[in-house]
Amino acid sequence: MAVGRTAPAMPASTAVTPATTTSQTGGSVADTMPAEPTSSNAVADFPTVVDPLVEALRNGRRDLVAQRLTIPPGDNAFENFRLALRLDPHNRAARKGIADIAAKYVEFAGKSLNEGDVAQFNDYLDRATGVLDPPSDYDDVLKRIADVRRQAAAPLIASAGTAAAAWNKVAASAAYRKALQLDPGNRTALDGLKFVATIGQPGFVFHDKLADASAGPPMVILPGAKVAMARHEITRGEFRRYWRAGGRAAFAKRSFSCRDRESIFRSSRDRDWQRPGIPQNDSHPVVCVTWLEAAAYARWLGKQTGRHYRLPSPGELTALERKVPRGPCKANLADAPYNHRYNSDDGSSCSDGFAATAPVDRFGLVDGISDIDGNVREWSAACGDGSPVPAGGSCRDYLVQGRGWLSRAGKEPATFSDTYADDVGLNTVGFRVVRDLGK
Repeated sequence: MAVGRTAPAMPASTAVTPATTTSQTGGSVADTMPAEPTSSNAVADFPTVVDPLVEALRNGRRDLVAQRLTIPPGDNAFENFRLALRLDPHNRAARKGIADIAAKYVEFAGKSLNEGDVAQFNDYLDRATGVLDPPSDYDDVLKRIADVRRQAAAPLIASAGTAAAAWNKVAASAAYRKALQLDPGNRTALDGLKFVATIGQPGFVFHDKLADASAGPPMVILPGAKVAMARHEITRGEFRRYWRAGGRAAFAKRSFSCRDRESIFRSSRDRDWQRPGIPQNDSHPVVCVTWLEAAAYARWLGKQTGRHYRLPSPGELTALERKVPRGPCKANLADAPYNHRYNSDDGSSCSDGFAATAPVDRFGLVDGISDIDGNVREWSAACGDGSPVPAGGSCRDYLVQGRGWLSRAGKEPATFSDTYADDVGLNTVGFRVVRDLGK
């Protein structure tokens, strides 16, 4: 059918004039016959067929520009793009349109955060997430939203970490909670809150910073929460830092000897903490250190950290030694490897894997303290008679406590003690430090 075409005009000589006879009703025939059709059939007079998919995408883009993202109901970009997806579930333009809606909400969220409106920040990001259905179709957008939350929380998490390091539980908790408002489920913040709850409590592990911002030995708060003890014996690596910083100069003019397996007959001035006569590396406890050197290390550590460090008292060591687990090879004591190396039958028949010292933190914990039994005996802050070392004074000899790698299980108690002069080192004796909290 040709739209808009008119009927051809008839020639004038053959035109028919309508009759004017009178009808039965009395009117003329011309009065009652319908009028001739006109020739005005234009294109606009016919209905237009519209593709609903095309229309939905067009309306969605229009609403996106106008920032009618998800409201008002019935006239917004989201509903139009969703309609397009119902018509064509794999339509890329519609999916991009929804991703663009989410991106716009992320943009709004950033502005709200800059203005300090956390509630609006969260609302906009929730809206952004809400339009992404199914989520698996919008992995990139969801990752972007997660990054925005994580970045928003990062300064608060850093602030909380600084407060926690200073043992400021109130400030640290507040900062972690604010971070979780911006990034719910943030693992660092959740773990931080758990950590903050333990600050200052028995079992809490911490490191004081040295003057060069490096970490000091790991310390554990003991029951009663008044003192913290080094989790392990001071290692060769930790002692070396002190030695290079001042220990060598302080003791350069002193001549000490180191006994092998505590025998006075196997004492040598050629043996020292760096050449103890037993296999060691920097993860092993330092040995062949005199009481004077051990006490000097504690004073140096105190100056480095600004805290009060000292050697442990006999009572502090004994309280832990009484709790050590019983049984063969529960600690590094004399055993089969010891017997083999030293041609001895003093050791037990089990094997802890070491003939002499072992790396620290290898054996079980007592109140969070490792190797309180075995590995090395330890210097204490007491004279040989058990009395405290006089302030600014000295003792004739000093108390060593506990069992070491040469101790015979079942023949020496875990609370064993002995005494040695201040110029004697032994490759069975090391030390650990204690920090008085609140000082």
